[in-house]
Amino acid sequence: MKQMKQNDGPLVLLVCVKDFANVAYTYQEALKSVGVNAIAYHMKGYELSSLDLEHAASVFTGTEEEMDNIQKAKVIIYMHSQIGRSDLFREFVIHGEDRRKKRLIVFHGGTLYRRRSDTLNMKFKRMGAKIILIQTLDLWKFAPKVGRVWMLPAVDTDALKPTFQPMKRVKSVAHHPHHAVFKGSRTINRVMDRLIRDTEICNLFNYTYDDKTTTYKANIERINNCDIYIESLSQAEAVNAHDWSVTALEAAALGKIVVTNVLDFKRYEREYGPCALQVANTEEQLYDVLKWLVTMKSSIEFQRMKSASRDWVERLHSYKAIGERLKRVIGV
Repeated sequence: MKQMKQNDGPLVLLVCVKDFANVAYTYQEALKSVGVNAIAYHMKGYELSSLDLEHAASVFTGTEEEMDNIQKAKVIIYMHSQIGRSDLFREFVIHGEDRRKKRLIVFHGGTLYRRRSDTLNMKFKRMGAKIILIQTLDLWKFAPKVGRVWMLPAVDTDALKPTFQPMKRVKSVAHHPHHAVFKGSRTINRVMDRLIRDTEICNLFNYTYDDKTTTYKANIERINNCDIYIESLSQAEAVNAHDWSVTALEAAALGKIVVTNVLDFKRYEREYGPCALQVANTEEQLYDVLKWLVTMKSSIEFQRMKSASRDWVERLHSYKAIGERLKRVIGV
């Protein structure tokens, strides 16, 4: 079958004000990978991401070409529940006939929706949004029952390559949160302190913690230096409890064993497929999982788990895998 040219077919616009994980950009790339014409914009004057400014949505400045793209777009996806937070953003609120000719979709994936779901649901309903994409299952209960779809992130598996090394006697454990409070880092560090004080196992691992904001490249490099990556334990703390996020995918793509909170493991496997994440939703679960991993003696099993992490992301969260899923859901 002849592959669709990038300029053929309906145009999909993804628009955002703030996008710390660059999900709009990765969805753009995911759609392009399956032949869909897609452009991601973010608003000038608002922070896109403190981690990645090289691979990011285009800055919307109101040029003639950008305005033409708005008129041509058949589908507009509002990212991260964001609307009405910028004068420029109003350019995307299409009125009259233009609105009725476009398919409006909203993607909910963060704190704003947790705090203002009722108001935002009403606003997007008035705008005519029929499809609601939900990133994390903790947000599922806030969304209207009709039209909601669980749409998880994609990562660039071509750029994120694993460098598998033989298992060393001393395993490396790491946790590098973008926002320590939201990731449950206090509890994570308390668990690691318990393991470090255990004289029977403390010599079997080392632990690296760094919550300093850095570039995307530097963050990937520091994740790449470990064997076991702890992504989040937000479920163990009352502040902003949420499911796992993009960093878990990035670490797994690098071939790391990833420990994180997973709200509904069985549901994930029903809707997406076999998952390689190591689940820890409480402080005690995290302690047990980490103790099991750092005391593991079988090099073959340890390497198998690292390979399984990479295979999982490549199979279910590559640009192409998520692109196909997005394409079906939004109907382009």
